[in-house]
Amino acid sequence: MELIQQLSQELKLRPAQVEAAVRLLDEGNTIPFIARYRKEMTDSLDDAALRDLSDRLEYLRNLQKRREEVIRSITEQEKLTPELETAIQAAATLAEVEDLYRPYKPKRRTRGSIAREKGLEPLAAAIREYLPGQPVTVLTGVLADKDYPAMLAALDTQAAAYIAATPLSPRALPAAELGDYLKRFGKPVTVCADPAQAAELALAHAAPEDVICAVGSLYMAGAIRMDLRRDHNENSGH
Repeated sequence: MELIQQLSQELKLRPAQVEAAVRLLDEGNTIPFIARYRKEMTDSLDDAALRDLSDRLEYLRNLQKRREEVIRSITEQEKLTPELETAIQAAATLAEVEDLYRPYKPKRRTRGSIAREKGLEPLAAAIREYLPGQPVTVLTGVLADKDYPAMLAALDTQAAAYIAATPLSPRALPAAELGDYLKRFGKPVTVCADPAQAAELALAHAAPEDVICAVGSLYMAGAIRMDLRRDHNENSGH
C-alpha cells in the first residue's frame, strides 16, 4: 500500500487509478491493451501515463529489492546498526543505496573484474601516449550494483566531457543519477535517454580530431555496437 501511495503522490494520480493499473500490469497486460480496453478500470489513463507509472513502478521495486539485499549483506557481516538500516530504508535512489553500501561491500575480485582493472589503465595510458592533448568524450552507462566509481576514476584524467545513458538492464543506474555523480569531476556532462541516443549525440558533436571512448556495462557496449553497425550498413547500402 505504501508503494501505491508513493506512486499516487509522485505521478499526481488517485490511489484507485494506480492500484488498478498496477494490478493489470502485474497480471501481464500490455500498456496499449490497458489504455484501450481497460479505461473503465484505470479511469482513462492513457499510454503515456501508464508508461510513466510502469517505469516508476519497476524502479521503485528494484530499489526496494536492492535495499533488502544490502541490509542482508551488512547484517551477515554483523555491521548493521539501527541508524544505518534507517538510512538505507530512507534512501530514495539506487545511487544513494550504493553510496551507503560501499564501505561494507565485500572486496571480491572475479575474473571479470580483474580483466576490467587490467583493461582500463592500459586504455588510459594508450590515450595519453598515442593521442596526447586530444579531447576525449567518455560515453558511459553502468549497473547500479557495480563499482563504477573506480572505473570512472581510472579514465577521468583523460576525459574532457561525459555523456551518460541508461543501459538496457533492470539493474541499470539511471542516466540522471549517473550524470549527477559525474558532475563531481568538474567536466561537462550530458544525460541521454538510451545508448543509441548517446552514441548519436557523441558522433554528431565530435570534431575529426576528437576521441570517443565508450566504457561501462556490456549492455551499454552491446547497444552502441549494434547502433553503429546498423548506421554503417545503411550508409554502405547493405
